[in-house]
Amino acid sequence: MKQLKNEKEIFKEILENYEENIETYEVMVEKTGKKQNHRKLKDEQYESQLNEAIVKTMRENKGLNKDLNIKLKLGWPFNRVINPWIHLYYLDKNAKGRRGRYAGISFDMKNKKVEMWIGFGMTGMRKNQLIEAKEQYCNEYKEMYGNNLERGFAYTSIYVDATIIAKSIPIDEFNNEEFRKDIAYLTNLYINFENRGMVYREETQENTVRVEESEEKYQFKKSETLMGKNILYKGFPGCGKSHEVARRFLMNKKGEKIDENLYERVTFYNEYTNAEFVGTIRPCIKNNIPTYQFMPGPFTTLLKKAIKNRETNFYLIIEEINRGEAASIFGDIFQLLDRENDNGRSQYSITNSLIADYIYKDENRKIYLPENFSIIATMNVSDENVKPFDNAFERRWQDRWIFDSKGSYDDKYIKGMEQITWGKFRKVINDVITSQQGILKNEDKQLGAYFIGESYVTDITEKNNIGREEFLYKVIINLYTKTCKYDKTLMFDEKIKSINEVAKVFLSKDYLYVFKEEIRNALLK
Repeated sequence: MKQLKNEKEIFKEILENYEENIETYEVMVEKTGKKQNHRKLKDEQYESQLNEAIVKTMRENKGLNKDLNIKLKLGWPFNRVINPWIHLYYLDKNAKGRRGRYAGISFDMKNKKVEMWIGFGMTGMRKNQLIEAKEQYCNEYKEMYGNNLERGFAYTSIYVDATIIAKSIPIDEFNNEEFRKDIAYLTNLYINFENRGMVYREETQENTVRVEESEEKYQFKKSETLMGKNILYKGFPGCGKSHEVARRFLMNKKGEKIDENLYERVTFYNEYTNAEFVGTIRPCIKNNIPTYQFMPGPFTTLLKKAIKNRETNFYLIIEEINRGEAASIFGDIFQLLDRENDNGRSQYSITNSLIADYIYKDENRKIYLPENFSIIATMNVSDENVKPFDNAFERRWQDRWIFDSKGSYDDKYIKGMEQITWGKFRKVINDVITSQQGILKNEDKQLGAYFIGESYVTDITEKNNIGREEFLYKVIINLYTKTCKYDKTLMFDEKIKSINEVAKVFLSKDYLYVFKEEIRNALLK
């Protein structure tokens, strides 16, 4: 075999001499019990030289990722015809093998053409599964790169074999420099897509999610870091819901805040609308001409970022979700809250031309929540002036209850109350609440660790009333008017008959006498 210097020489050698150097042999397939034709080169030395030339030449292409596994294969990957092809698939260093999506170069022996493509394994798939899988892959590529690819590459018909993207070049028009650019572009498409986290794996691989239809089995890698969720944090006021949300989702492993571009934070309230949350068309001025333009809300703004950056998690944080008309604010997005169990993507898509045009510049595209887009909400279960959830809305959320626990300043002293710590005060009051029965047992009226801010406490004891007035307005009056709404003697001395008397006694030197004797003794113990 002569020394091959570049791609064109290698490909001409393959096209012109391949058939005369090949032989076919039969192999018994244990799974089916049938024989299958396999192919190999008659001359192993010729095959070795050809492979060496391919690898050396392709490695010189600076556009190729160093982890691409380059090797000549015999036979079309789907056993359709006897054609050679070159494997260029991205080799995951943690993978033992792969039979999923491939990048490659194949050779049309009859028409003397070279085809560059991205395809996927179809072994064991029925026709309807093949079409469904191909349609899914094409849609996902379009979400990343749009409908129009560069350098002459195009999406193939979903009814033609198992290629997703392809470009064909007559060997007579072959140009080494342009070919290198084509392969660099193709492999970048492929690698960026594979790095999103959903990768087709061999059944022997771990960390997979199995999808079964009849006897056919095919698997996708389950991302350990990308899993879209709808989580609803519940608890009484000050229990630390927002603190927990920030700790879990808005901090990195080093305890540092994540980039503000990775999340949006909104608060629902009575007048908050779908137009503010999702977006709406508003008048504006462009080039001194009045016109109308879609102005995205926080939901749509963050969704676009998530779809354009599929390897990164994005979080939509909704505070006080039950203070607004949640179902009305979500509108048709409500349907997207149903998530797939394996990756957290929306089970269903919706048609929303305004969102589609803003994200894809194509108003006909379907809208869904990707696996890297999570919605995290909080709600106070004790709020009286709230909008109740219906069952259909609430079932689409994963509940997380934040129970009472020690806060970061429970050991600090309440300003103006000498030797009484905030933790001790909370425990005494909460014990009274939880010890009641029937209508008086309002567990959601308990005082959470963060019901007050750090400005209400101090590290040292102080024998004065500085700061006690603020505590009166924040805590004491709340206990009198809300927690003890139906029975003031639950906590307060029977001599106290009004809010005025609560304030007068609590701001005096005998401030603890605002409470009944059992509570006074517990606080001083």
